[in-house]
Amino acid sequence: MQIKSILKQKQTEIIKQWFETVVQTYPKDTSEFLARQPDPFKNPVGPHLHEALSTIVKALIEGDITQKELNTNIETIVRIRAVQAFTPDQAVGFLFALKPIVRSNVKDSLIDANGYIELLEIEGMIDQFIQTAFNIYMMCREKICELRVSEKERLVYNALQKAGVLNVETNV
Repeated sequence: MQIKSILKQKQTEIIKQWFETVVQTYPKDTSEFLARQPDPFKNPVGPHLHEALSTIVKALIEGDITQKELNTNIETIVRIRAVQAFTPDQAVGFLFALKPIVRSNVKDSLIDANGYIELLEIEGMIDQFIQTAFNIYMMCREKICELRVSEKERLVYNALQKAGVLNVETNV
């Protein structure tokens, strides 16, 4: 049996395992809340996280989504993690966690070289997802840095203006 067809049969379980693994990267109280609260108004992260992970697994197994849709779903997760207290490796590490989940679900079917080759192809796709996630993470962090600098500039400008150091004339 081909690896992708096995993964297709186990797709729901893979998504469940991956969601649980990703949720466990949060502090205990937060992870319990993310896992338990399905209401997107009370818990905007949990349902978005689950939906994005599901789409990424679908892309990995079925490959029938566009690159833009895949990037959007990776970005959904990375944007959230980029503003939280995660290091860069933790922010994109949710994708690394997919590899052992995939391996554990197909290990009994790796009986010949073809199975291993297909598994390596799948892991190569995950590596591409990781590269995409890292690029998105860096763009998010750059934007956060730009916003911080802009805010500091605005604060200094306003302070200088209030102190009378800057004479600003308005053209109306």
